[in-house]
Amino acid sequence: MTAQLLTAVVLCCAMMARLKGAHASETHHPIDQDAASTALPGASQTGARLVGGGHDTRNINDPAIRLGRVRSESEESLADGRHDNALRLIDDEQILGTVGSENLESLRNRILDDQRFRALLRKSDAAFAQQKLGRAVNLLRQAADMKPRAGTDDKHGRITNRLVKVESEQRFRHGQTAEARGDLKGARDHYTAAIEATGHVVATESLARIDLAAERRVLVEQGRLAGAQGEHARAIEQLRRAITMGAGVEVSPLLADAKLSLSLAEARRLAEQNDLDAAVDAYTRALRMRPEKSEIRSALVTLRQRQTYAQHLERGDALAADGQHLASKVHYRRARSVMADAQIKQRLEDAEFNSLLTEVRRRLASKDMPGARAMLRTAARTPGGIRQADKVRELEDTIGGGESP
Repeated sequence: MTAQLLTAVVLCCAMMARLKGAHASETHHPIDQDAASTALPGASQTGARLVGGGHDTRNINDPAIRLGRVRSESEESLADGRHDNALRLIDDEQILGTVGSENLESLRNRILDDQRFRALLRKSDAAFAQQKLGRAVNLLRQAADMKPRAGTDDKHGRITNRLVKVESEQRFRHGQTAEARGDLKGARDHYTAAIEATGHVVATESLARIDLAAERRVLVEQGRLAGAQGEHARAIEQLRRAITMGAGVEVSPLLADAKLSLSLAEARRLAEQNDLDAAVDAYTRALRMRPEKSEIRSALVTLRQRQTYAQHLERGDALAADGQHLASKVHYRRARSVMADAQIKQRLEDAEFNSLLTEVRRRLASKDMPGARAMLRTAARTPGGIRQADKVRELEDTIGGGESP
């Protein structure tokens, strides 16, 4: 009787300590509320709880009932994340010694595993928040390996989903690193892996960006090659497309060079075709683009001289065709002052000869035969007269009976 009374006293003390601990609130980290509410397998939902008077205590020493109660109360403590309280329940029973130690030890190991499991999740969350993604992955893998022993219910794949999410973020970060060092192929592979894993939004944007950058580089290279091959219009088209797609300032000099080359090529072509006005316009545009280019300025000066020469030559020819040989000589001389070539020399000689012939005809018209003969002899001795001897002979026949010049 005395022994039973002592046992009841010890039990009451232990129960009061448990009641006090049951109301104590322990800090619970909000890592996984679903995981926190998972039940320990094998816990009895019908075990009798002794929380005070009014309950049947006749089977208080029945090991099966006491084990069920310990499991039930441990389950409630674990549901609130109070592992320490669950462990105290087991310690109390070990003190009483009424439940087999092997059963309590198995339950204790499960509680400790669950405690370590949740700690790994907390550490993984903290590592992820600090962008220590490699550590977060390792911690999650440890948690996934512990899951079967901890007995937690992962039927929705929560740990797997966490691992996929962290690994996806890790691949995205690797992609950023590869992109920063210019390894766009590596960046593309990492971004693609992140997108395939979780549909990573920022990785999707990054992949689109590097794809656009790759297309820009192709256009720039095509423009550079077209320019080197003299296809300046095509080079300009490709480089402009690259700029509209976001190419940086490094493309601007290439585009400027292509425009300059196109203007110069056009100017040379027009000059070769003797379209001097259009050629001057093309060289002027080129000089506006690169005013420091002395060779363009020199070419423009030469071309303008040719333009002035051609204008005087054209005007002189028009006057000569109209019989105004003295007036034509004025323009021919101006053309010679710009460029003294063989063509203008002959034009001047012919103008001199033809002006003398005009005077011969005037004198013939006035019946001044001696004056006409004298003037014809002078004309015949000029370079133009020598080249046009047939005209001299014709006038000689007209004058008639005169001395051969």
